[in-house]
Amino acid sequence: MTLSTGVQLAPATTTSVRVLAVADSDSYLKWGASTLATLSDDATLDLVLLRSPILPSADQRAAAVTGTPFADADVPVLTPRALCAHLRATDPDVVLLSATGPVAELVVRLVERVGGSRRPALAGGLPGMSYPATLRALRFRAGQDAFVVHSLRERREFAAVAAQLGLDLPVLLAPLPFLAPSPPGAPVSSGTSVSSGASGATGPSRSTDDGRTSPALSRVVFAPQAKMPVTRAHREQILHALARLADDRPDVDVVVKVRGLAGEAQTHHEAFPFDVLLADLVAAGGVPSGAVRVATGPLADQFGPGSALVTVSSTAALESLAAGIPTLVLEDFGVNERMLNAVFLGSGCLGTLDDLAAGRFGVPDPRWLEDNYLHDTPSELPDAIVQLAAARRRGGLTPPRTRRTRGVVLGRVRRRLMRTFVRSQAPQWLLAVLDLPGRVRRSLAAARP
Repeated sequence: MTLSTGVQLAPATTTSVRVLAVADSDSYLKWGASTLATLSDDATLDLVLLRSPILPSADQRAAAVTGTPFADADVPVLTPRALCAHLRATDPDVVLLSATGPVAELVVRLVERVGGSRRPALAGGLPGMSYPATLRALRFRAGQDAFVVHSLRERREFAAVAAQLGLDLPVLLAPLPFLAPSPPGAPVSSGTSVSSGASGATGPSRSTDDGRTSPALSRVVFAPQAKMPVTRAHREQILHALARLADDRPDVDVVVKVRGLAGEAQTHHEAFPFDVLLADLVAAGGVPSGAVRVATGPLADQFGPGSALVTVSSTAALESLAAGIPTLVLEDFGVNERMLNAVFLGSGCLGTLDDLAAGRFGVPDPRWLEDNYLHDTPSELPDAIVQLAAARRRGGLTPPRTRRTRGVVLGRVRRRLMRTFVRSQAPQWLLAVLDLPGRVRRSLAAARP
């Protein structure tokens, strides 16, 4: 396995496959770096960030590539024009679109323009749970040669969506690349209910359903989701429940593990960052100082003996389940598609804020685990990458234009592509102006002499 960090490479051999991943945000960078790490040892791997308003900070980048071959690499940040130059210089066989929909759509056009009839193959996917499957997700990626999903359920649903669109797009199954294998004898993967506090065991260990013991609860990690819950009041309810747990169990380390601190960009905009809300509650006396702490960095750093995880709808729940960590998905604010947590129906992990305050965690259903991300089906992606590279070299790829003419692209494409291009190419000061509310931009324009 050979890595590249933006330098020009020697011509590809007939056996090696060159793969370039293009990311644009923290979660997509994590997915892209981890996915590249699952490919063949013969592959030459390259990873870049496309400049955008959601570009991760230096700390977020470091956390995203931890545990991958790019952990010590300086991932370059490119504008669209610089990406075109990079494509010409490195001549990848496959471009992995590890980016949000509008950026993935733009990169398809750039690859098509630069590569012409010898353009690289295009494969991409989404960085976490992608349920329910949506027409929008595939419409943005209509020019791709393959689409990667991460569960048996997702493969069925996205294949149905592709058929509905009349889109000849292979749907590949690959495990989420950043999920750690469950440790031997992990209590969660074997179907164990654990609890602590008022309704559970205390002391150095707790009993499991099959008579084994596991470490007593010593840390509860809350993993926020940027979009959900929507309101400030609902978010504060979670912090109050965490504070109740901390008050009842002073021996438990209660942590809010954020993807980014307030002011740092994320894949999705977060209207009420939890670090700010917690600081406000502490200042107002609603939460005791030091009861709940905020942490950044890799989620895996928070996992250890006695750890447990709670979330509303974050992919972090899958990471904890895969690591054998007791997991709670809050249902107080709804369990449905709008809340982005409908996938957890039937999981056995749903619970309430009262469960959180009492340190109660459910029993994951083995059938749900197999159908939803914790399957043991081998990844189809490495072989597909080799096949796509071979098709590219013999000129056997379908032009992206052919797929776009089948009516599967979103309306106002030209306007959207131009907006995405400008937001990736423009100077930072201009992006700051463009992100201002319309009324503020109009006021600034009116104030000009």
